[in-house]
Amino acid sequence: MTHTPFLLYNPLNMKTAVKTTNIIASDNLESSVMGMDAAGMDMATFFFRDKIYNNKIEAVVREYVCNAIDEHKKFGIDKAVDYTLTADNIFSVRDYAGGLSEDGVRKIFGMYFRSTKSGSNESIGGFGVGSKAGHAYTDSFNILSHHDGQATTYVCSLGGGDNGVPVGHIYKMGSVPTKETGVEISLTVKDDDCKEFGNEMKMFHMKSHGNIRLSVGDNVFERNKIVCHVEKDGLIIRVCESMDLADNFPNTGHGINYSLRARTKVTQPIHIKMGDVSYGDLKTQLSGSAFQEFATKEGFIASIECPIGSLNIPVSRESISDTKPNEKYLAKVKDVFHAFLQEQFKDYTELSMPELLAKVCNGDKAKEMRSVLKAEFFTCGWKNLLGDNLGGFANNIATYSHQEVKKLSEVEHDKKSGKPIIVETVNKKSADYWIDKVNNFAEATKKKYFVYLIPKWRKGYMEDPAFRAELEKDFTIIEAKKLPYPRSKSGVKKSNSANVVWLRGSNVGLFDSLTLHNRIMKENGHKVAAGIEDAQKQIKKLKKNMTEPADLAMLTLAGRKTVYSSYNSCCSNYFVNAKALKEGMKDLGYYAEGDAEWSKLSNKIATAIDTKQKTDRVCTIMAHEDGKYLSDKTKELIMLSDRNKTRWTKAVEQAKERNVLSKLVLEQINSSWYSQFRHMTRKDLRFILTSPIETK
Repeated sequence: MTHTPFLLYNPLNMKTAVKTTNIIASDNLESSVMGMDAAGMDMATFFFRDKIYNNKIEAVVREYVCNAIDEHKKFGIDKAVDYTLTADNIFSVRDYAGGLSEDGVRKIFGMYFRSTKSGSNESIGGFGVGSKAGHAYTDSFNILSHHDGQATTYVCSLGGGDNGVPVGHIYKMGSVPTKETGVEISLTVKDDDCKEFGNEMKMFHMKSHGNIRLSVGDNVFERNKIVCHVEKDGLIIRVCESMDLADNFPNTGHGINYSLRARTKVTQPIHIKMGDVSYGDLKTQLSGSAFQEFATKEGFIASIECPIGSLNIPVSRESISDTKPNEKYLAKVKDVFHAFLQEQFKDYTELSMPELLAKVCNGDKAKEMRSVLKAEFFTCGWKNLLGDNLGGFANNIATYSHQEVKKLSEVEHDKKSGKPIIVETVNKKSADYWIDKVNNFAEATKKKYFVYLIPKWRKGYMEDPAFRAELEKDFTIIEAKKLPYPRSKSGVKKSNSANVVWLRGSNVGLFDSLTLHNRIMKENGHKVAAGIEDAQKQIKKLKKNMTEPADLAMLTLAGRKTVYSSYNSCCSNYFVNAKALKEGMKDLGYYAEGDAEWSKLSNKIATAIDTKQKTDRVCTIMAHEDGKYLSDKTKELIMLSDRNKTRWTKAVEQAKERNVLSKLVLEQINSSWYSQFRHMTRKDLRFILTSPIETK
């Protein structure tokens, strides 16, 4: 919660709660009434107009849309409020309620703290300030009131002023007959602010559950569809379908604009509301709460709506005030929402421990995502739902267990006890090695296990005697090294010893040749090998289809420990120093960086790629859509086949060698071709095309 420089509290935009106190004083004391003179009044209105909003564009959107919603609610209008940003920079908000008389316009838009809503908690507004929000952004905005058969236009303008500050004036411009009702507020948006205005409108719409319709340019966004509505203890919890963030917010080249990401809380789109105004996400308002990692699934946004008047807010309506009553009420909000989420995740909380672990493991294929628990509309972290002990253990199991575990019946059960098996590592230093070995064994034997890795730098969950005792009621726990691993066939050379393997300079554990091979295969989306012979056949097949640097890199061990290979490198990031393991990998068919055979292959691949890139570059440039020197037919012929591309490229290269159009070609190859290349004549082009071409 944040503090605002000016705090005019009114328990929540609602009934104005002004308290008076009787004055006890002697009759003979002289007194005077505190107030404002004309200069002070002008300064006060300037202050409320210009200084209370941190984000003036957001304020304009929020205040006028909320006022329109209030009017529809007041008159029972079952029609969407329209708010629009046109192509010619006009922002407008239109309601279809009763409209305003001239007296109403002048009082509501011309008098601060004059509001039709300050005696009720039924409306969002109530301060009598929001109707003037247009002047926080611009000196002039328009009012079109459809009322009693007349459509009357007013202009609210700033200017003049005897006390050094501009004064607001309302000018009646004229009336025409109309059959419509309602009020439209409009103003002109500066060119530089159009994008920001559009974003603020979209952000308001994204979090709204009101009957509103947004138009930005040619894009129209209807009312958000409510997919979940729960009322509990005076609070309303809603889940709505939300607009596509990637399509509707600016892209910086690194995904959704980072400043907007923070504003929209796309990582935690669960927000607290009063009326149709969002006062921030729960993660911020309820710091340290039990559901810090709860979030909505992509495409949804959730809110918990408090009754109007239940929280104290500043006049700007940009935050929740940091007060004791608010703190107490937010504690209630936390409890209600947490109970709601527990109900949403009952598919986890009501399971037995073996069923729970199977459910947790049945997640996304990527290990880093398997610890995310999912309900119909929400996701959460394992600790938030299950607690530190069970949650941490479940996360460990989900991360390291066989990736194909989907249900409990698929997990290997102990023949004697009939309980599902948990395989645990015992040696912390070689834990990674044993995890790979167990999962490789599972792949080869088509068996699936719950696998638990003992943490290296702290006590593991199963090292807690009480927790282990609870586990042993439902599971049989065995050590990883006691699994019946298959033996290699006689006569097949194999390195049986496990040696240290380095990845980008970090020790990733102990491996033998087969387990390291299978680790590499899994990382590259290939099947693991059941044994040494199977691995050798697999590598032989992969070598036949080797055309890209990544193909060679996958089968190449790095020549130094701290290698960081680039995307086009012909070397992996794995380094082996142990002679026995090096020999074992060589026997499987792996290359070592710098070997004669590897050097020959890497040069061959690099040359082929360089030739292809040069050909593609030349042909793309020569057939560029802006190349006015080429007909569409010629462009099509060049790009028709690899043969045509190659022929064209050879012609260009030969012309370069004979110094014909050499400057032109050099500019082309060096990326600065366009300035001159586009002026090539058809005669020059014909010369290149008709020149003899050497095909060798």
